[in-house]
Amino acid sequence: MRKSGKFILGAALALGVATSSMAADAPQIGAILSLTGVAAAVGNQQRHGIELAVDDVNASGGINGQPLQVFFEDHQAKPDQAVLAFNRLTELHSVPAIISGFSGPTLAIAPIASRKKTLLINPSAQADQLGKASPYLVNTIPTVENETSVLAKYVFEKLGKKTASILYENSAPGISGRDDFKAAFEKEGGKIIDEEPVQFGETNFRPALLKIAAGNPDVVFGQITQGTPLLAEQTKQMQAKFTIVGTSNFIEPALQGDQNANGWYHTQLLNSVPAGVEDKFKAKYGESMNFHAKQCFNAVEILAASMRKIAKDGGTLDGTSLKKAIFDIGTFGTQDMPIVFKSNTAQMGIGINEFQNGVSTMIEKEPSAN
Repeated sequence: MRKSGKFILGAALALGVATSSMAADAPQIGAILSLTGVAAAVGNQQRHGIELAVDDVNASGGINGQPLQVFFEDHQAKPDQAVLAFNRLTELHSVPAIISGFSGPTLAIAPIASRKKTLLINPSAQADQLGKASPYLVNTIPTVENETSVLAKYVFEKLGKKTASILYENSAPGISGRDDFKAAFEKEGGKIIDEEPVQFGETNFRPALLKIAAGNPDVVFGQITQGTPLLAEQTKQMQAKFTIVGTSNFIEPALQGDQNANGWYHTQLLNSVPAGVEDKFKAKYGESMNFHAKQCFNAVEILAASMRKIAKDGGTLDGTSLKKAIFDIGTFGTQDMPIVFKSNTAQMGIGINEFQNGVSTMIEKEPSAN
């Protein structure tokens, strides 16, 4: 039997079959992440989240007794490398599902996923285009539009901020966040004064901050995915008078305990990992579990639950059956923080957090914006 991502597992287990060929056809998934290059810090957090989840799945019996396997590829945050990696995973390993990191690379491989009917799982990128990029692309978190609508309303109504500037990464998620916050804030009655782009991986935000400060905005919406501790330090050094706000992707673990971020506000997706997982992560990898690692952990758990359903039903494991199983199950996560699938993009609650004494603390919960 050829090693493949397709197998009929449930019926064989019901008959008590346990052959070496069955073991060769163990359930497999792929992951295409930025493991080297400027975004390696994010990509390796994502990898660690996936690895820990696979360990958790296999410690719980795997997929009906068979260990889940994962094959990693590196896209270096480059769309063309993501395409090459996708083809390697599907041609060499015939994986039925691939977890992808970052908006640009995910959007590049979405059309290929449609043609090959390979399920593409996006657990942490939030560009709005991801919502309709492919019928075989499932986003396990909302797109950025859902968070910015909640944030803009809170900033205008509750904080009383009437003018805003935007600091954003010149990338798909950065541009989506910029446009979404601008539309939502202006809809509330607010005014956008300035929009300043920075490159992904930027470490010196001072030129952009000085331009923004010249306009004297009430608030600055930050749509960057790394470097927020440096942004906090540099904002504090220039004694900026504006308040900084952002979304879930804006906040890094390194900000916890950072007094420079006091007074910042951000939206927070209301889903998390099971109790004890963050401690296991820190013990294994020596660092805190960030947003990306948590979402990748959850993505594997969603895939595993769906695989188990297919096996139980005696079905064939492929991209089409996996997608169907996700929608058949419908709700994942915990009762108080559910991940709900009514479309290709998950719904979940959104909270408002404030940094107080160096700690991000939830101060308000909002219903899902989906």
